[in-house]
Amino acid sequence: LLDIDWGYDFDNEYYEEEVENGFYYVINNRNEAIVTDYDGSATNLVIPSTLGGKPVKMIYYSAFTSLDQLKSVTISQGVEVIGASAFAACDNLAKVTIPSSVKTIDTLAFALDLSLNNVVVPSSVTKLGAGVFLLNSNLTNVTLPSSISTIPDSTFAGCESLSSIKLPSSIKTIGDSAFAMTGFSQFTVPNGVTTIGDEAFSDCEKLTDITIPKSVKEISIDAFSFNDLKSINVDSDNENYSSEDGVLFNKNKTTLLSYPAKKEGTNYSIPSSVEYIGASAFEESGAVNVTMSDNVKRIGKHAFSACGKLESIKLSENVDRIENGLFAECIGLKSI
Repeated sequence: LLDIDWGYDFDNEYYEEEVENGFYYVINNRNEAIVTDYDGSATNLVIPSTLGGKPVKMIYYSAFTSLDQLKSVTISQGVEVIGASAFAACDNLAKVTIPSSVKTIDTLAFALDLSLNNVVVPSSVTKLGAGVFLLNSNLTNVTLPSSISTIPDSTFAGCESLSSIKLPSSIKTIGDSAFAMTGFSQFTVPNGVTTIGDEAFSDCEKLTDITIPKSVKEISIDAFSFNDLKSINVDSDNENYSSEDGVLFNKNKTTLLSYPAKKEGTNYSIPSSVEYIGASAFEESGAVNVTMSDNVKRIGKHAFSACGKLESIKLSENVDRIENGLFAECIGLKSI
């Protein structure tokens, strides 16, 4: 959860709420109304700008969670904070209007809204929590502002209908699982991004090609795990990474980092420059025959695990240790 100053002691389990037109609320020490719950029957809900004569500035945790009657929500101008899970699991919520006054959208705020298909996050927003749109299976269009620098962990995870997005040039970090289980077939990481987190693009069953710009400095080991990638392409001006024939390496190609799971062709000769094959580098790939030069000195854990089609591999004579799970689940391996 994000660190939010509510101006109210919600830790006191006996705090008193007031109610107006179905909206439950409290008044904080700044004379602001905080919406805490709703028991009305509206399907097209407008969250008011005032309650009890005080300006509505915040929507508290889970205030509207699981209200299946909601079809649309319009948040009035003046609201600055949308709390964690505030509108989560509203199965029929298809439209949300977020005003330009909102500065913070906390963790899971719109998660599991299965009918939500189009969202515009205004440029006033500077803080996003993790998983804000998690598992919104019908989400197809998202507009993000240049006021944010990070796609937080699991922001779009499980948004299986999301197949395109324009990330603002302000984005520096793509968080863990940020785009896991999405519907992209191709993805070009925009220049300016420096970090791609763990499993950022994992389990993307349609993803075949990904392009890495020159700005990227760090890619987590499992960033592209469990998908159908055919090619990973790196800008030639990148100072930290490189690619050759769709395979991901460090800049000087001494480390092989990731061999796409669905790369075309069955035979692969690891370039003679490679000295280290990274952990899980070939995991679940379709390679059948792999050879390497004696320049390879180390092979990481699970480097060839779950390669069900792998039949033969020629190891370097200078590899002096076999790591855990190196050939786990390689059921067709006949020759080493």
